[in-house]
Amino acid sequence: MAFSDHKITSGDVAAYGVIAAPDKLTGSAAENKRVFDRLIREAVAELFNGLIDELEGASGAAGVGASAIDGVTGGDVQTVLGSLKTLLDAKSASADVNAALALKSDKAATDLHFKSVSLNAQTGVFTFTREDGSCVSVDTVLEKVATNWQYDAATQSLVLTLADGTTQRVPLSAFITETEFRDSAQLAFSASDHQVTATVKAGSITDTMLSSALVSQLQGYVGAAAASATDAAQSAAAAEGYRDAAASSAGRAATSASGAAASEANAAASETAAGASAAAAAGSESAASGYAAAAGVDAGNAEAWAVGQRGGQDVPSTDGTYHNNAKYWAEQAQQAAGGGVISFNGRSGSVEPQSGDYTAAMVGADPAGTASAVQANLTAHANNTTIHITAEERTAWNAKVTVASVTIPRGRMRGDVNGDGLITAFDKALVERMYADFDPKPASGTEDFYAADVDGDGKIFPSDASLIGQMDAGVTKIGRYSEVTGNWTNNPNYLTDEAQFYTDISVTGITAGDSVLVVTDYKMIAGAEEIFDRVEAGNGYIRVYAKMCPITNVPAIVFWKTDTGGAAIIAQGVKGLQDVVNDYALQQYNITLATRNWMYDDNDEKYFQHVILPAKVRFGSKAQATLGFANATQETKYNNAGITMTDKGNGAFTFEAVSVPSEEIKCRIFIQLKTFTSVSGESGGY
Repeated sequence: MAFSDHKITSGDVAAYGVIAAPDKLTGSAAENKRVFDRLIREAVAELFNGLIDELEGASGAAGVGASAIDGVTGGDVQTVLGSLKTLLDAKSASADVNAALALKSDKAATDLHFKSVSLNAQTGVFTFTREDGSCVSVDTVLEKVATNWQYDAATQSLVLTLADGTTQRVPLSAFITETEFRDSAQLAFSASDHQVTATVKAGSITDTMLSSALVSQLQGYVGAAAASATDAAQSAAAAEGYRDAAASSAGRAATSASGAAASEANAAASETAAGASAAAAAGSESAASGYAAAAGVDAGNAEAWAVGQRGGQDVPSTDGTYHNNAKYWAEQAQQAAGGGVISFNGRSGSVEPQSGDYTAAMVGADPAGTASAVQANLTAHANNTTIHITAEERTAWNAKVTVASVTIPRGRMRGDVNGDGLITAFDKALVERMYADFDPKPASGTEDFYAADVDGDGKIFPSDASLIGQMDAGVTKIGRYSEVTGNWTNNPNYLTDEAQFYTDISVTGITAGDSVLVVTDYKMIAGAEEIFDRVEAGNGYIRVYAKMCPITNVPAIVFWKTDTGGAAIIAQGVKGLQDVVNDYALQQYNITLATRNWMYDDNDEKYFQHVILPAKVRFGSKAQATLGFANATQETKYNNAGITMTDKGNGAFTFEAVSVPSEEIKCRIFIQLKTFTSVSGESGGY
């Protein structure tokens, strides 16, 4: 350490002298005495003792200065002593001098030695001068070296300026190797903004360009599709045959029924069953045609409904087509007919049923008015608004919010020395007392230390107290200095934004642009001040902005829903969260400021138009209306026309414009309810 480092500086006096203490000492006698001898204790004693130690040390002579001495080098005692020793060691004996003189050179030889060199910067010529005055010149051609350059845009050349003032031109084309992109049978090239794009031409890729594995895979798909198509066609043909057989069986059953009076009810039932089987077979045909990819399954179904078999094997009793297929019902009809009839109701030959042959009761149809009962049930079902949701109800349901519980973390600002969540003159006084040793300083590295060390220089000084005073007076923004717990981040826009800090909180399912409402009952100790400024929705998180940091972890409820409006609000001091869902829900209304609706007010010399929201809008005079826009273009048109909105209350709004916009403007009005009644009957608000 240099001796100068042991000086007592004005900074030491300012830091440790009486001048650093408050104008009025408020401590005990012992504390006040310590203020007056602090400079001696903490500055003079340490520096003076260190100086003595330096002088007594082995390197003390190096720190003592010395005046210049001719022939001796050094500015301190230690260096001068070393120089004197070197001079003594270099002193030669007389015998050595005589021997050296015997070796001296001949003057004729030394006259040819060069004694000086000079350079002509204009010509680049070196001149070497000998001891006898003769000279030798060497031309280096340095005047041809380039000393400057510039670009000539007209000729696209570099212009080099040489040392002698002449110029040489170098075309840029000499540095460029041109490459030409040409279209091929498969690729087309295009250039735009110095970028080349290659595009594959439609229909230009052949199978020879594909990998063998991909070609084999595609060929397999083609073969499978052809096989499926063949199976589907065969299944459709088989189903059609089964359908025709079922229809024939139904006809024979009807004919048999005309001659079997004793079995006419059973025959009619069999006929109905046969018709149902025919319809089922037809349905199988349609399914087989429509699902070629599942042709095997459909063909099996058609076979089962037609003849009660799948793949030639009888279906098991658990199959839906067991004793419920066209073949089965046709056989039942034939057995019931007992060999056919000759005549019926005066008709002979191949008797076919006619209207009036049977009553509903004769064939077992609609017993006890079943059809009318079914119709009544259908009518009652259709008119039941409890089990049927309307379009309006579906829209309302889709607008329901999602709810999640979160915790807003605690924080502590630099300058909040006592940890009460505020920055006041009391915090400033605490720092001053710590500096004067009236109060103990917190341990370095602790949260209390960081809160008092406002400027972050690792010390608790009067300068920290001064900064606290500036923040208390509003001269310096709180967000200028970092939050000490690490839970909150400084808002980079703290100079212009009321919010000084923000924190990101994970919320599963929420996405950027969602409408979000955060509700908390947190209140400040002093005056229940609102510290939270606003909230934003992100992908999987919410970002809460605050004017100051909360001193405790804050439980909160997050309500959100997908909404292109993206409205976001935060409610503080809420007592009834359930009523927030009902009474604080965001209401959005789309409006259009049409060009033709603007009228001119001669008194205000402005254009205006009125907008009234639907009568069913549910909000009172304390509700807050916020204007939004369909997109950024609409907002730009709104601002360019100098438009302002005034809330007249009860759903009425007046828009005033400096000039009439040339196009209509699409806006959104968000209604945010400001008052509510809690479940306990108390009124809350924020």
